Amino acid sequence: MGTKQYRFIFIGVLLAGSVLLANGNYISAKAWLAQYFIERAWHMQIKYSKPTKPWPWADTHVSGKLDFANLSLMVLEGTNLRNLAFGPTRLSTSATTNELGNIVIFGHRDTHFAKLQTLTLGEQIRFTQHITKIYEVSEIAIVDADAVEVTFPTQDDVITLITCYPFDELSSEAELRYIVRAHAIKV
Repeated sequence: MGTKQYRFIFIGVLLAGSVLLANGNYISAKAWLAQYFIERAWHMQIKYSKPTKPWPWADTHVSGKLDFANLSLMVLEGTNLRNLAFGPTRLSTSATTNELGNIVIFGHRDTHFAKLQTLTLGEQIRFTQHITKIYEVSEIAIVDADAVEVTFPTQDDVITLITCYPFDELSSEAELRYIVRAHAIKV
């Protein structure tokens, strides 16, 4: 092979690598930029007391605000892959802050819910929806992806945060889920 052919191969590999790198950064950038628009919709929703779409073509609205010690996340209503691309999502059939039960929130392990891997027992989580409740982490578990019982209604006032596991896995086909369950505390 001649010098021109090596140069052509080098440029091709460089371009392919750049495209792959840009695509990976695009996903993260989209997820974090969406939080700005979702938060703006949240403020409008509070101001006008009605569900507000974060962007005109959205088929969802803001469900609430999830606060950790050093991170705030806006949560969308309705768990599906399209909504999960923009932020954590509340399972629509789960409880709300207006009632006792299990509030279930899903998020991606490589963007918004990467935070879950650093949570510890006893740490506090705040969720604001209709009202604000403070929860204390009481359980951290790793379960099979088909362990849907973690989403079932409960008699306890809890919030259940769910993401794929392990956190550093590159495959999108995770067979495990990382579960953080926290019980409401009286303040």
